[in-house]
Amino acid sequence: MARWLGRLARAWLLMLLATIGALLLYVGISSALLLWPRATTPGSEATIEILVRTNGVHTDLVLPLVEGRHDWRMIFPPKDAIAPPVNPHWIAVGWGDRQFYLNTPQWSDLTWRTAWGALSGQGSTLLHVEFLGARPVGPSVRRWQLTPQQYDELAQYVIDTARRNAGRAVSIPGQHYNRYDAFYEAEGRYHLFRTCNGWTGAGLRRAQVPVSPWTPFDWQVFWHLPAA
Repeated sequence: MARWLGRLARAWLLMLLATIGALLLYVGISSALLLWPRATTPGSEATIEILVRTNGVHTDLVLPLVEGRHDWRMIFPPKDAIAPPVNPHWIAVGWGDRQFYLNTPQWSDLTWRTAWGALSGQGSTLLHVEFLGARPVGPSVRRWQLTPQQYDELAQYVIDTARRNAGRAVSIPGQHYNRYDAFYEAEGRYHLFRTCNGWTGAGLRRAQVPVSPWTPFDWQVFWHLPAA
């Protein structure tokens, strides 16, 4: 019996060490990749400001509601919110696991089952869109300037993520965090190597913003971007 318990204890210890090692490797590789992008500054043709914001864990792209040929009201109608701002000027768009979004309005609502379901890539995904009246500012916001062509690339990235019907994103009725937001069906699977921040980072890279090749954490998205 004692020998069996000793073997079991060793097995659990090895599993624990392997888990810790994998976690350290995950964080270490993603952090080392921060050295990859070269420091750049927007050129004279970069006249369109975009923002990135975080709630401390999750990042959103914050885009002008109307810019050039892109009018986000045609994709994400403000009427999908309970009571959007009278004159919204920005939208914040984030991507994530469906069950995580709908079952975790507060971090205190997070369960191991929800977390595992998200990281294992078992479920579908949603876009969360918030209509904003004012430009976000503060330490939780970063900014960058894009050329019209770069903004087109970023806008198309968001559009391609949305599951659409007759050109408009498919909304999730009755699901809200507040009075000025809405949820929409999305493409793609969320998993350990494709997180919400990874989605944000991929969109920024498509628009040629200096972002690490892999951004599973919010601070890695922010690393090369100036304060707003």
